[in-house]
Amino acid sequence: MSVDCVTVIGGDFNTDIAVTSLSSKSKNVIDFITKNNLSPVPLMSGRKGPDFTFRSKDMTRKTMIDYIFIPEFFCNGFTNLEVRNNCPFNVSDHYPVLIFLDMNLLCNTSNKFHLYRKVLLWSRCDEWEKKYYQTELDKLLNFEVLPLNSCEINENYIEHINSNIYKDKKREFRKHKRNAERLWESEKFADVQKAAEMDIGQFYRVVRKHRQQKSPATCLNYDGNTATNNGDICKLWSTYFSDLYTPNEHENDNFDQSFYMDVTEKIREYSSQIRKPFNAFFDVPYTEDEIYEQIKTLKCGKAPGPDYVCNEHIIYGGNTLLKWICYIFNIILKCEYIPLLYRHGIIIPLYKGNNKDKSNPNSYRAIVLTSVFGKLHDKTVLRRINKMLTALDKTFPDPLQFGFVPEHGAIPALYTLKECINGFMKSKSKLYVGFLDNEKAFDKIWHDGLFLKLKEIGVTGKLWNILFMSYKSASAHVQYNGLTSDNFSISQGVGQGRVLSSWLFSLYINDLILQLISTNCGIRIGYLNIPAILLAADTTLLSASPKGLQGLLDCVQTYACKWRLKYNGTKSCVLAFNNNTDVDIKVKTKNAAKKLKKNLHSLYSAGVNPKGLTPITNTLIWKRFVLPTALYSCEVWGQLSNSEIELLERTQRYVARYIQCMDKYSPTDSTTSNLGLWSLEAVIDKFKLLFFGRLCRSKSCTTHKKLFNMCISQFILDENAEHSVTYNLIRTLVKYDLFSFLETYVNEDYIPEKVLWSKIVRQSIEIYEENRWKSNLENRNELKRYSKIHPTLCEHRLIRLTVLYPDAKLELLVLVALGSAAIKKATCTLCNKQSLDIVKHLIMECHVLLTERNVMFYKIVDELPIQKSVDIFNLDDDDLLEVLLGAVNDIVYDLDPIDWSRMMYYIAKHVYPMFKKFRHVLFENRFNFEF
Repeated sequence: MSVDCVTVIGGDFNTDIAVTSLSSKSKNVIDFITKNNLSPVPLMSGRKGPDFTFRSKDMTRKTMIDYIFIPEFFCNGFTNLEVRNNCPFNVSDHYPVLIFLDMNLLCNTSNKFHLYRKVLLWSRCDEWEKKYYQTELDKLLNFEVLPLNSCEINENYIEHINSNIYKDKKREFRKHKRNAERLWESEKFADVQKAAEMDIGQFYRVVRKHRQQKSPATCLNYDGNTATNNGDICKLWSTYFSDLYTPNEHENDNFDQSFYMDVTEKIREYSSQIRKPFNAFFDVPYTEDEIYEQIKTLKCGKAPGPDYVCNEHIIYGGNTLLKWICYIFNIILKCEYIPLLYRHGIIIPLYKGNNKDKSNPNSYRAIVLTSVFGKLHDKTVLRRINKMLTALDKTFPDPLQFGFVPEHGAIPALYTLKECINGFMKSKSKLYVGFLDNEKAFDKIWHDGLFLKLKEIGVTGKLWNILFMSYKSASAHVQYNGLTSDNFSISQGVGQGRVLSSWLFSLYINDLILQLISTNCGIRIGYLNIPAILLAADTTLLSASPKGLQGLLDCVQTYACKWRLKYNGTKSCVLAFNNNTDVDIKVKTKNAAKKLKKNLHSLYSAGVNPKGLTPITNTLIWKRFVLPTALYSCEVWGQLSNSEIELLERTQRYVARYIQCMDKYSPTDSTTSNLGLWSLEAVIDKFKLLFFGRLCRSKSCTTHKKLFNMCISQFILDENAEHSVTYNLIRTLVKYDLFSFLETYVNEDYIPEKVLWSKIVRQSIEIYEENRWKSNLENRNELKRYSKIHPTLCEHRLIRLTVLYPDAKLELLVLVALGSAAIKKATCTLCNKQSLDIVKHLIMECHVLLTERNVMFYKIVDELPIQKSVDIFNLDDDDLLEVLLGAVNDIVYDLDPIDWSRMMYYIAKHVYPMFKKFRHVLFENRFNFEF
């Protein structure tokens, strides 16, 4: 702040510095005003009005977040200080803060605070400027509406003022504003609900669209240079990626230079051959059928490349376009030339998140957009390569590579690792595991080494020339905030965003697996030699001794020196596993419970809250999107302890109550069953059983299938394998009476197909969960009424009605909450009578609510056929109460569904006003609802 003037700061600081528990933002504000000798006006003594400046729409939050900071020498020089809560011009959620300062105080200070009065220099104004000034001044003097920046009414300027008219207009404005907000919210919620019923990709696209966009990086630091504006940042990004995709000559000392020269010479000689031997797999012309087969694998909604052609253009282009694509591909094959657009990419830096440094380029992931035609060509090429490998009966990649391979993935890799660890712990032996991180693996692949391996595996002839040209002359440019950088060459790496990149990386790293196996330093599980488990670039080494692990590390070091790979020592580590290893087994469940709540509340702005989407949609989002992400890899967690299960179940109960606006005292069995939720233990069991089917259906050549069969054999011979993942899967089969499928698999090598097995698992768990839930209800006499209202484990009928009547969502949830409440003895403070069932008393018996009750009964008579209404009101009080709370007995069952829906709608509308009158009675008896 300048010392040559008096500075007054005011505005919405979005933080309360008056509370005892200060946030980091509050501490920063206090440090700022202390450093600059400023005082917060609203907190000074003598203030009139409320002690808050902001209130939420529902009036549940009231905070002081709006401040005027003035110099300390002004603190005794004000005549009025007020927070105005009745200002006629305020239409926001914030109250204005008003203070009158005595400017004469400046005369007693030093000259550096002296203020000069600014006046117009009329001598330099022409006639037109004077006339324009007079016209504008007349408009202000004759204006008959109060100026918006003033809260004072000056009777001298305005003769006729009607505050009622202004208030009416203000009230009308607020009404239109609220209606517009509701319309916008309803449209947003409709988009989210529609996306939730489709797939996870579409759902998160809609959610991101409605979220507040995060501000991009304001600066970028790289190689000692700092860029602060968009143009410089775009150029610095170009420099970063250009350096990344260019081999670093300073690192040559870390690699085998003689091997580098030998490989480079071999590639130079092979590439210079004018005529290469004919390859029957690759040099034959492309057909329309094989191209159309790859077109069917294209997905809609993907971004185009530098040619602005989308997948939709090709998918819906028809036979004519297919014919010309085939013609172009054959010209490429004949001329051994790949078009420039097929080799060029657009790089878009994408922030990784997790509060990483936004100014560090390593905190970003490069998203590369390439030509759709180039991707289609690579798909066709990859299809031919896989066909060649199958014809030559080559096993590629090695079964120990779990990344980018069908029927593999992260879960089978974790299963293999855990079974190896459990096997050694069972035999009371140590297992040494080394976790290695391959630094910038995809971006720093040595091109000459890659094409030597490509030639050795059998990719030769014209296709080798085409791929060699495609990678040796590849280029890209960076696109940042609408700006485009200069083009730069890509001299290393397998090409982010290209179809062949994952396959080429697997080819480049595959020989490392073979060399690790040949060292015989890895572990042996039965007849299996498992020195390492690879998941793409992540390498896990396994050995039974430190010496063996060192042998594996030496093998990796030798391979890395030859093939110019670099491993990150700071992200690599070694762990030793044995029976004495002290590991907190609850870590995974604690993290899962935190992630469940975090993921749920991160969708608050998208409508996943009690006042947003319907409970049905919120439950669908919980089951389809929140649960799978937080419970990822739960298939291999093994047997959970009772405390771990309770921790997860407590989290789901919190979510169920949150969705239904219930409090923590609401009964557990009714809270979750209203939404048709299984216990989280059952959800985890479902994932385990589906994984069991996946293991059984895996190909016999895969490592995890061989290990699975071996564990099954050990289980048959010896059941002492309690910590085994496979043993836990078998226990889950027994729990749901599915052990016969294991017997069938062992004897006949048969397991139902994926869809059928999923249906069998779902039905078995549904039966088990419903029996468990009904058993719990039978043991709780206080939930006897609820068991009649909601007799099956599915979504509550009234909750399903919230989809049909979204305007009555809150009222229907009140009915659900009253029906879910336990039968409890209490005293009604409305009529001072004691009742054995307080909910029944308030709805059916309390004379204070007689008028509201009669109005509700008359409405039921008006809505239903005469005979049906007579039958309903002939029921005793208990049965009638159950019908009012949503139960379906023999009389209600014969009602037309539309009549029943309308009846429940009007009951909810009439019970809600009664509820507002007697909610304090429920509150006194620990029936707390968050309505």
